[in-house]
Amino acid sequence: MAVKRGQPRKYPWGALFRRNEFTLIEGVDYTCSRASMLQMIRNQASGRELPIKITQRDDRITVRVME
Repeated sequence: MAVKRGQPRKYPWGALFRRNEFTLIEGVDYTCSRASMLQMIRNQASGRELPIKITQRDDRITVRVME
């Protein structure tokens, strides 16, 4: 995703992946489709070479970094 100078990133991936676990709520933390968000999470984790486990329940996606 190309970001113009001065334009903030849509999702704070760096801050999220510094945690051991984080939860995203559909309609609150993201508005794209669940499938798109899951793929973005996988792409971001892969780019950081982080093993993750994703759990889905109701409107929540929980990501645990498995270091």
